[in-house]
Amino acid sequence: TYIGKPVLLGIRPEHCVYSPEKKTSAAGAFEALIEIVECMGADTYYYLSTRNHQLVSRSTQALPMQRAGQQGCFVIDADRVHLFDPESELAIG
Repeated sequence: TYIGKPVLLGIRPEHCVYSPEKKTSAAGAFEALIEIVECMGADTYYYLSTRNHQLVSRSTQALPMQRAGQQGCFVIDADRVHLFDPESELAIG
């Protein structure tokens, strides 16, 4: 019964991936500013910001053309999204 009520969206960094096709019209796609690129061995983390949100993307491949300060298109896997009650912070459903 959360229709019309605010919820928190949770997504793991590995379920938010860079989209080289730059198709922001695809489901779950969005444009973001890459603020930080952090190489951590086999993984690379991209710290992103949109107008209203900050999130992290994890890639197992370095994206050579993507650097801090650039815009990029990313896609969230909608099947991996988790929703939380903002007051109790408990998972919904």
